[in-house]
Parts: sequence; C-alpha cells; structure tokens
Amino acid sequence: MYAKESLIAQIIPRLKKLKFTEKILLTTYKRNRSLTILKIKEDTFLFEQRGYWEKSFEVKEKKLSKKLKQVLREEFPRSHKVRVYFLKKEENILENLKKL
Repeated sequence: MYAKESLIAQIIPRLKKLKFTEKILLTTYKRNRSLTILKIKEDTFLFEQRGYWEKSFEVKEKKLSKKLKQVLREEFPRSHKVRVYFLKKEENILENLKKL
C-alpha cells in the first residue's frame, strides 16, 4: 500500500518501464474502486476507471503525470492509502479482489 500523496512519484518510473504484457492496478483500501493502467504503445497508456466513473481512455507519456493526478482525485477522493498490484496482461484480479 502506498500513500496517495507520494504515489505519483513512485508509480511514474514503474509505468515507463512497463512491457506490453504488464499492467498496474490501483485500488482503494476497500477495493471497491480501481484504475488499471496498461501500456499499449511505446508512448501511450490505456487508463480504465472502474468505480465512480466507468470509462477508458488513452494517455500519452508526456501527459501521464498530470492525467494520473486528475484520475486519482476523481476516483479516490477520500482515500489516503492506495493498493498497487503489478500484473501480467492476461491476469484479471478484479474478480478475485474480495478473496485477497
């Protein structure tokens, strides 16, 4: 678990090193809202929000930090801690989150 205030500084370097077969899943402490970040091109990431908003959109690497900050504010407004999972593309942990 990471503090939300320091999350961006810790996640951005990991996102830039992602391979095309990996993704990062960010969830709230209660695991009822999530953000999945998947690298789809060399400089493009796919954000999938599940929670308050159900939407997917692409983000260029130049705007990654700004957009991640905005999405964290929207999806995790009252959260202080964020769970971070590093997954392979085929893995889908969302169905099994309550079992963890």
